[in-house]
Amino acid sequence: MNSDERIYSNFSRLSLLAKKGRGLSWRPPYSKISPLSGLQKSSQRGRGLDFVELRHYFDGDDVRCIDWRVTQRTGQAFIRLYAEEKDKSTALLIDLRSSMFFASDGMMKSVLASELAAIIAGRIQVEGDRIGALLLTDINIESHSAMRGEKSLLSLLEKITQLGGRLPAKAATEPPTLDDALYLLCQQKIKESQIFIISDFIDFDNSTSLALITQLAKHNNIIGLRVSDPLEEELPNSAVLMGDGQLQLEVSGDKGQLRQRYNQHTADHNKQLERCFLSIGQPYLALTTHQDSWQQLVAISSARRR
Repeated sequence: MNSDERIYSNFSRLSLLAKKGRGLSWRPPYSKISPLSGLQKSSQRGRGLDFVELRHYFDGDDVRCIDWRVTQRTGQAFIRLYAEEKDKSTALLIDLRSSMFFASDGMMKSVLASELAAIIAGRIQVEGDRIGALLLTDINIESHSAMRGEKSLLSLLEKITQLGGRLPAKAATEPPTLDDALYLLCQQKIKESQIFIISDFIDFDNSTSLALITQLAKHNNIIGLRVSDPLEEELPNSAVLMGDGQLQLEVSGDKGQLRQRYNQHTADHNKQLERCFLSIGQPYLALTTHQDSWQQLVAISSARRR
């Protein structure tokens, strides 16, 4: 496999980003609190609750959770995490289909999606919440059971690395769609959870996809993260040759009308997607392959706090 981290994400890189994600502070642009909120919550709500894990103290953690015995014995601050059975879970829908294996420069869309998922999962894990995921590929939709703790997080990162490393993949006769993954989420009947949809939304349908997201939003919070490459947004004025490993398309420099139609179609699709999320009161974020994943989320975090 190519060792270039812009083409394929690796486990070490995702693990590092997950650790950095623990310190991410983000106040979402809506009233409900998400796992990325800057408002820290205490995972210890009283006696008789299930013990989740013992971990290092990080800035922003509730000092009431510090285990002073372990801290005194080790010389480092540790906290104990407890959780009730009804704690809020988080579901990640990560698109790793062949359409995500694209970049004109910077990193592949699949790499950006993987890194965003790692950062978000790291932030969730430090809260002590359960993390589940659906990984959409050209072959099937793989699931990661919602569980808490470091072991579950590392298992998810390994699965993301493996599936992303198979791109580009030979699609099934009827490859799964974004709607298939959304429908599967609806079938799971999850409630009071945070759902992150990380995709290029290339096959988002204004009727069926919106209906499924609306159904999910009735009982959950949803954040849509669209990953894209600048070349997809607007074709350059110069000649362009694009391919998917099997077919090629050449757009010559004098095809101004074709270029204009393409740019308008893309702009309309993106506006419709944004309006769909706004219509149900759920946030929608656009991220690009030409910028670092961590820096983009930090910039969003800073903007939301202003």
